[in-house]
Amino acid sequence: MKNEQEDIEIIDLEEFAAQNMPIPKGKNYRFKVDNEVVVTKNQSMTAEEILKVAGKDQKQLYLLKKLKEKSFEILCFKEEVDFVNELGIEKFMTEPINNRVIVIILTTQGKWKVVEPKITTIGALIQQIIQHFGFAPNGHYELRLKSDPNRALDAALTLEKVGVEDCGILIFTDLGMAA
Repeated sequence: MKNEQEDIEIIDLEEFAAQNMPIPKGKNYRFKVDNEVVVTKNQSMTAEEILKVAGKDQKQLYLLKKLKEKSFEILCFKEEVDFVNELGIEKFMTEPINNRVIVIILTTQGKWKVVEPKITTIGALIQQIIQHFGFAPNGHYELRLKSDPNRALDAALTLEKVGVEDCGILIFTDLGMAA
C-alpha cells in the first residue's frame, strides 16, 4: 500500500523563506523544531500541535517561531501558525516553561525582552517592569494578554485571575510612546 503523503510535494519552509518564495497550498510542509525535521500535511497548526508532532512535552516547553530577518517570537499554545499565508517562517525552537509567566517588553525599535515576574498583581508587576528597565515612574503603562491584546488588564487583579495559564505571555505598553 502506498503512503498517500509520498505523492505530495514537500515544501521546505526554511528554504522558501530564504528565497522569498510564496508557499503553495495543498502540499506537505517541512520545518524544524530545535533542529529536528518535522513534516506535516497541515497548512496551519497551533503551537501546541507543533510541539506534539515534534515529540515535545507541551507541559514542559513553550514554542518560539523564527521569521526571516526577525527575532524569535513566543507563541501561545492555542496560537495558530499558518504556513501558507504567513510568509517567512524559518523554524521553531523550544524553551522550558519553568512555571513562569513571560512578560514581553516591547521597545521603540520593536524588539522584546523577557522578564520573570516575582510579583503576582498586575499593578505590582508593572512597577517591577518600570524599575527593572528604567522607565519613567510617572509614565502611563498597561499590561495586556497576548491572547487578548485589545483589553488592558486591571492593575488590582492577580495573575491567576487574568487567565495567564492559557498563554502566560503579557505585553507591556508604554502609552506615552504609543501616542
